[in-house]
Amino acid sequence: MNSRGEAGRLRRSGIDVIGEVPWGTHFCQFYQTHQDLLELLIPYFRAGLESNELCMWVTSEPLGVEDATKALRKAVPDLDRMIRRGQIEIIPHTEWYLLGGTFDKDRILNGWVRKLNEALARGYAGLRLSGDTLWLEREDWQSFTDYEEVINSVLGNYRMLALCTCSTNKCGAGEVADVIANHEFALMKRGGEWVMMESSTVRQAKQALQIANEELAAGAEELERMNEELRVVEDELRAQIEEQSRTEMALRESEERYRGLFDSMSEGFALHKIICNKHGVPVNYLFVEVNEAFERLTGLRREDVIGKTVLEALPGTEPSWIDTYGRVALTGEPARFESHSTPLGKWYDVYAFSPRRGQFAVLFSDVTGRKRRERELDRLNRTLAAHNRSSHAMMRATTEQEYLDEVCRIVIEDCGHAMVWIGYAENDASRSVRPVAYSGFEEGYLETLGITWADNERGRGPTGTAIRTGKPSMCRNMLTDPRFEPWREQAIKRGYASSIVLPLVSEKEAFGAITIYSRDPDPFTDDEVALLSDLADDLAYGITTIRTREERDRAEAALRESERLYRAIGETINYGVWVCAPDGRNTYASESFLKLVGITQEQCSDFGWGEVLHPDDAESTIAAWKECARTGGTWDIEHRFRGVDGQWHPVLARGVPVRDEQGAITCWAGINLDISRLKQAEVSLADARAEAEQRAAELESFFASMEDGVMLLDSQGRIVLSNKTAAAVLGVDPSSSLTDRVKKAGGRRLDGTPMPVEETAADRALRGEVVSDARCVVPSEEQANRVLSFNSSPVRAADGNVVGAVVVFRDITEQVEFERQKDELFEREHRIAQMLQQALIPPQVPAEVGGFRIGVRYQPALREAEVGGDFYDVFELGNDRLAVLIGDVAGKGLAAAMRVAAARHAIRSYAFIDPRPAHVLTLANEALCKDNTDPHSMLTAFFAVIDTATGKMAYTSAGHEPPLLCHASGVIDELWFAGMPLGVEASSTYSEAAATLVPGDTLVIVTDGITEARATGPVLFEKKGMIEFLSTDAADSPSSTASGLLDAATKHAGGHLQDDAAVVVVRLECGTPTT
Repeated sequence: MNSRGEAGRLRRSGIDVIGEVPWGTHFCQFYQTHQDLLELLIPYFRAGLESNELCMWVTSEPLGVEDATKALRKAVPDLDRMIRRGQIEIIPHTEWYLLGGTFDKDRILNGWVRKLNEALARGYAGLRLSGDTLWLEREDWQSFTDYEEVINSVLGNYRMLALCTCSTNKCGAGEVADVIANHEFALMKRGGEWVMMESSTVRQAKQALQIANEELAAGAEELERMNEELRVVEDELRAQIEEQSRTEMALRESEERYRGLFDSMSEGFALHKIICNKHGVPVNYLFVEVNEAFERLTGLRREDVIGKTVLEALPGTEPSWIDTYGRVALTGEPARFESHSTPLGKWYDVYAFSPRRGQFAVLFSDVTGRKRRERELDRLNRTLAAHNRSSHAMMRATTEQEYLDEVCRIVIEDCGHAMVWIGYAENDASRSVRPVAYSGFEEGYLETLGITWADNERGRGPTGTAIRTGKPSMCRNMLTDPRFEPWREQAIKRGYASSIVLPLVSEKEAFGAITIYSRDPDPFTDDEVALLSDLADDLAYGITTIRTREERDRAEAALRESERLYRAIGETINYGVWVCAPDGRNTYASESFLKLVGITQEQCSDFGWGEVLHPDDAESTIAAWKECARTGGTWDIEHRFRGVDGQWHPVLARGVPVRDEQGAITCWAGINLDISRLKQAEVSLADARAEAEQRAAELESFFASMEDGVMLLDSQGRIVLSNKTAAAVLGVDPSSSLTDRVKKAGGRRLDGTPMPVEETAADRALRGEVVSDARCVVPSEEQANRVLSFNSSPVRAADGNVVGAVVVFRDITEQVEFERQKDELFEREHRIAQMLQQALIPPQVPAEVGGFRIGVRYQPALREAEVGGDFYDVFELGNDRLAVLIGDVAGKGLAAAMRVAAARHAIRSYAFIDPRPAHVLTLANEALCKDNTDPHSMLTAFFAVIDTATGKMAYTSAGHEPPLLCHASGVIDELWFAGMPLGVEASSTYSEAAATLVPGDTLVIVTDGITEARATGPVLFEKKGMIEFLSTDAADSPSSTASGLLDAATKHAGGHLQDDAAVVVVRLECGTPTT
């Protein structure tokens, strides 16, 4: 029966323009804007949620899942709870229409039916859905139109409402016509109002209905006339009927006999007619006849099913039943199978056959009890197997964790549950439950638990309750059990439906629990609970046994380690430890003692140790030992043993009796101490005392002869010992302190300011500081500016505390005066060299010559370093020629600066005469060699002449750092060129090379102050550092490039260059013509 005709089946659409509609309504909405779409879909889904319908919203851009959810949440404040409960799903079209990347209409149709069955099984009134078509491409349109046609033809048989949404921005006239033709009506906005447009099929049906009503009125009159004629015929038929009734009575008697047989059958019987869609695919079936056993076995009344389809009588029937019966009805091949009916909640053994094409009959019996018993028996057998395997696991496990992991794995493999985990009860502030092992489908679930066994919300769940009470606890249905609310959402996501928790009990107290999750509601029978409880008890016993075994193993290992330790300690003592029986017989002697005297343990136990005693000690020692053993006194004696080396070794033997709780001696224990060193020390001490007295006399004589002043101070700074020099220079008074003497003498710093006491060498040493060459002025009657240099160090006791100081000083007045004069001479020479070098470094070079822009940078080394020998020069030679020179003179100071002057002026002069680079350096080398009196004074140089009209460059090098040529393309070449440094060999000649610069090319020349820049480590800046900088340099001028390169080298050197550095950058600008 079509669901549209069922009373009370009208549903609120939520859309004012259409009001209520029956189940099976299939309509569409044409929209232009995002807001148009929401105007109808929001009230449409809100009405469905309020009417207890399962809702599905398949979205497409421009309205994605996030925007759709956000818009619907404004109208349905409780939306998030409904999403978690599963009453509404909002998904993208790629997860429904294009699942797997393709559009399959049969998969989508079956998907809607499955969703409807799911809705009905979960207690919802039906399914309300909506899908957008904006995702459709031109090649998919025909397939989608066919799909919509099938939907429109079969939707009336289901408790579904379907609203399709189409964008008018993407649909042409043909597509709009297709959409309207395959829907009952369409909604479109006109003049700001939504209007309803019916399809041609609906209009034709209404026109046909109007014509039929008119014909019915005309036919009423004809009917009255015919009634009169029928009355006449009725009388004639009455006689015939009486005869027929007698025949029918006989037929009924026969039928009743067969009906009695039919109804007395123990098996259920039903005759059905299969229902197919227009493509011949079975989609439903109709009840034609049933027997009494059918009613008994299904719980359905005959009058409630005859004439109805299975989806009307049993909503939620699985498609597999329809598919199987369809094959029987259409092929005539019988089928025998067992299957479960979800709507009825029972298992049936079914035999289906086809009495005629398009029909099928079934004979069936209820096997639910057998299935349940089989399932329970199977579960019990699997649980029993798990129980047995876990017992074996305990015997095999070497550690507690290995045992826990194996039990979890066994429960999953043998019992087939979804997940199992074991947790231990912690006695922390929150009484938390710590997961220690798990197996099965977990997917991060344990991280979300936050379970406690305290009596609070997160402790009243199954696990916390089982630990707290020490009894098993179950959650029969996670969807409905209020105790499971804190974990419900995460559990349902992973497919869990119920759980059982068994406490792990030891000594009548639960120390943890094993929790088992099932995919089925309320699956655990009493017998299975009993077996699982036994498994949990065995698990708790196994854990306790393994812990006891591990503790015993640790104790035994500790005992063995302790024995090894004490034995090792005994062996570290020369001659070691010994143990004797209460009667005095030795039972153990250290290996070191036995080796010393050359006897065995057996010989020692038989009083063999007395045979190696010194003759003078033997009798008295043995007698004293026997007396000590008799009286139970303390053993303490010195005696000598003969060693295997033939020497007599003095030994101090000490021991005490070891008594039991009653005071009886159980053994004697003691040590043999090697006192040979002690005896030797006594002799050595006497020798050392005599030697020390001699050394003291020698030291006193040495101090007296020293030219430096020497003093020994106590912790208060008082002078304990001083030599004659100290007394003569400082006028030492032993009763006063050295700091007082310096202060009294007017001691001051070298700059003339008074020296505070805490800065004196003596005071600093008494504070623990070692002082070297601390200078101060200590005037004397003969010399007002006498300078003394003090060295001092603290004297420390054994505990590290300072107990005095040693101070040594000498008069360095003449040395200080010499250093002052030397510094003045150096400073004068340094200033002359600086002035000369500054005069040689061109104060200004041309910024641009013939399209070539020039940038130079020079930086001297640290301020305290000597004047360096780096120089550069850039000058015009006339006739479109530009000369570039850079060099570095070996050495520093005034001589280096003068060498720079000679070299720069020689090269400049020769360049103006003949600008060929090789010729210039050859002449300059001859001149420098004639003027060079120092064979080690040489210089390196790079000299180039550039034709600014053509970009051609001729260059040569005298042992200088090779320049880098950075091409406009980004490639960087090194212009390597060999040549002897200038000023070394007068006969040296130089050759030259050539290169051509094009617009955008840059020539970079440096001295070794750049390439050899480094901090404290071994890594130099080198050419590698230059290339790395130049590869990323984006400076717009040669001056910026020169500055940047100098900064990069300085940064690499830790902020300070150790040598002078010069950088010259020449760039041919882009757009500059060359010929």
